[in-house]
Amino acid sequence: MREGWRVRGFRIVSEIPPASSLQVGEICRLVALRSAHMVALALSAILEHTGWTLSPRPLTIAFDGGMYEQFKSYRAMLRDCLKAELGE
Repeated sequence: MREGWRVRGFRIVSEIPPASSLQVGEICRLVALRSAHMVALALSAILEHTGWTLSPRPLTIAFDGGMYEQFKSYRAMLRDCLKAELGE
């Protein structure tokens, strides 16, 4: 087996079959979607508890973390999950 290359301290094996790469990518997408659902549930619970759902008004929610900042499609996932949870 050939030596793989390194990215940020992780050894990447260069001989991964394309089908396996696609499966790993799909698993990662599903994990991210589950995370977005869980965050949306927590946010909707906070909004309901504070009365925001009874009288919606402009609101800013701040996030701190690499998942939201660097995984650009996570923003869309979270937005869609939150809209579904709030019924919008």
